Amino acid sequence: MLHDAQAMFARAVITGEFGEVAGEIAAPPGERAERFAVYRNTFLGTLTNALRLNFPAVERLVGRDFFEGAAGCFAITHPPSGTYLNEFGAAFPGFLGSLASAAPLAYLPGVARLDWAFSQAICAPDVAAVDLAALALSGSDNVRLRLHPSLRLLSESLPVDDIWRAVLADDDEALAAIDLVSGRRFLLVERLDMSARVERIDEADWTLLAMLQEGVALGAALQGIDPEDGPRRLARHLALGRVSAIEGAQ
Repeated sequence: MLHDAQAMFARAVITGEFGEVAGEIAAPPGERAERFAVYRNTFLGTLTNALRLNFPAVERLVGRDFFEGAAGCFAITHPPSGTYLNEFGAAFPGFLGSLASAAPLAYLPGVARLDWAFSQAICAPDVAAVDLAALALSGSDNVRLRLHPSLRLLSESLPVDDIWRAVLADDDEALAAIDLVSGRRFLLVERLDMSARVERIDEADWTLLAMLQEGVALGAALQGIDPEDGPRRLARHLALGRVSAIEGAQ
């Protein structure tokens, strides 16, 4: 009974349909709608604020009113499945891309993806870098390297990193100077020390890290790029602490 009542109330809060729960609210009939509205507004306000924290550049790009309207619609159609709100918003970039009202801002979903990657990098757990000697002793191309949990990779056709930085810095001059047809960007987001950062990397580095992140064995991942250049690139990523574990080592 309690579970059914909670599920009914949750549906009402999400949809805004008050009638199903009106009789369950311990208040005079004339006050029930007002009391229900407190829960409804708290639900929407809390989730909107969570999205505001996770997508600061998006809000600055579209403005407060547009952002709150989009966030409210998203909260209703994509309610959270858990209570940890730092993980709420994974589908928000795609949702923004589906909005006809946001269509003129072709770069908006990409900026949202970068916002989300940066937010997730900040919240990722701290882990120690792998012992370089352990990789040397593994002696096998079949091992898999687990990358630092903060590491995120983005491949974007628009200069979303330049837009993201300019917007967060309130640099209108830099924003106006951005060339939207400057070519694809391969981006790495990580937090290896006290702060997260966004770095533009080349396609070969991005490809190597993407394959390792997908669980491709080390030997196969290195074969996916220039075989003479692969070991040097791998050594750099190891030295920077981007690898946190070796799996499959004997």
